[in-house]
Amino acid sequence: MFSVCSSITQPLSATSVKQYLRSPNYPLQYPKDKTCVWAITAPSDSYAIKIEFLAFDLQSFGSCSSSRDSLEIRDGSSHSSALIKLYCQQNKPQLRTGIYSSGRYLYLKFKSDNFQSYVIDRGFTIRYSAVLKGKSDFL
Repeated sequence: MFSVCSSITQPLSATSVKQYLRSPNYPLQYPKDKTCVWAITAPSDSYAIKIEFLAFDLQSFGSCSSSRDSLEIRDGSSHSSALIKLYCQQNKPQLRTGIYSSGRYLYLKFKSDNFQSYVIDRGFTIRYSAVLKGKSDFL
């Protein structure tokens, strides 16, 4: 289970073995005013990254934006890669449904704001793995 949180991109290596990424302190409440960045890399260009949300519970306050509690997923290795989706409490991901990269990289950025004096929400758990392109579990 990986949960190191840093605003400096943390590299994660995906394999065919399922691994887990979670928000800071999960399953307890995540801290306010945090930014966590991860870049998941598959073994080669023959693979894509598959992620599935097993849990998702972020603080709800106002509209869904990257300045609020949110998780952005990008199709590539950096913040400038194409946005797949921005998730927040008002726009939750469907649990146990695969999200795939088009190539061997996937970028994730979790942000918690500092608008509340406390956070009561638990965050998220993601299961990730590398999947061979062209196999039945790759869409």
